[in-house]
Amino acid sequence: MLNLTKQCSTSLQRMLRSSELCFVKLKYTSNSRMVIERKNVFRINQVSFKSTFPPPPGVTPYEPKPIPFAKHRLPREGRGNLLMLIPIITFGLGVWQVKRLKWKTELIKTIEERSAMDPVPLPLDPAEVAQMEFQKVTVKGTFDHENELFYGPKQCLIDGEPNPNVVSKSGEASYGYNLITPFVLSDSGERILVNRGWIVTKTVNPAKRPWSKTEGEQTITGVVRNSEPVGMVAPATTPKYKIWHFRDIADMAEKRNCLPIYIDATADHSIPGKLWGGQTRYHLRNEHLSYIITWFSLSAATSYMWYIRYAKKK
Repeated sequence: MLNLTKQCSTSLQRMLRSSELCFVKLKYTSNSRMVIERKNVFRINQVSFKSTFPPPPGVTPYEPKPIPFAKHRLPREGRGNLLMLIPIITFGLGVWQVKRLKWKTELIKTIEERSAMDPVPLPLDPAEVAQMEFQKVTVKGTFDHENELFYGPKQCLIDGEPNPNVVSKSGEASYGYNLITPFVLSDSGERILVNRGWIVTKTVNPAKRPWSKTEGEQTITGVVRNSEPVGMVAPATTPKYKIWHFRDIADMAEKRNCLPIYIDATADHSIPGKLWGGQTRYHLRNEHLSYIITWFSLSAATSYMWYIRYAKKK
């Protein structure tokens, strides 16, 4: 009895040491355990210990109630059907990556073949030009500097690869804009869009780059490009500030009264340290094979799990 009294006293002192307003209750379980429960507004603390004495007469034993974690549990068949969705979805993603691998392989082959061709005169039929992407062409005419626009922000490309260190010596940020200028063709008077190259952000203001306003007739060698796909969530174009975040050739051409024809000037037309031409990316990553292995492996593994867990036990 003395031992029990000491235990109760120690537990009560520990629980009442706080100055919070609380309520203390003694409870007895059917297995002769005494529970001291302390309640306040925020939480419930319990201290229990084995008692050698049974509950006093007239005291109903206290039994902790189990917490109903899952009152509405799915039946076994429903859980099996739900799990079966995982291998089906991952298998579908694997098939999609097979198609992507075929498309990317053909695209890389096309880029390699066309980039190795000699430059040809630019046709003026937009439909014909659209079939010549990544092929070099030559044009002769003059720039319309008053209607230039900007495409970006983008990293500068050197030899077709992003190079964030291209302006590190001058302390500039590694992101800038491609300078797109309408080009009036000498032989027909038609206007096309020419990506002259990459410039740092601080020279977007024409007043800070008088060196970019080349005058007179120019002969430009460039690479034909098509519009790039725009994602579902994309920043809006801001024509007011002459900035396009995606290469939307139709929209650019409409705003500048040009044919929907766009070429990237080659690196030969760069201005050292100021304007970097050759902003065409030839080297594309092709990691679809690894994605194929990943998705089909997940599909096989989850199919096996489903078989062991549900189909085999039927």
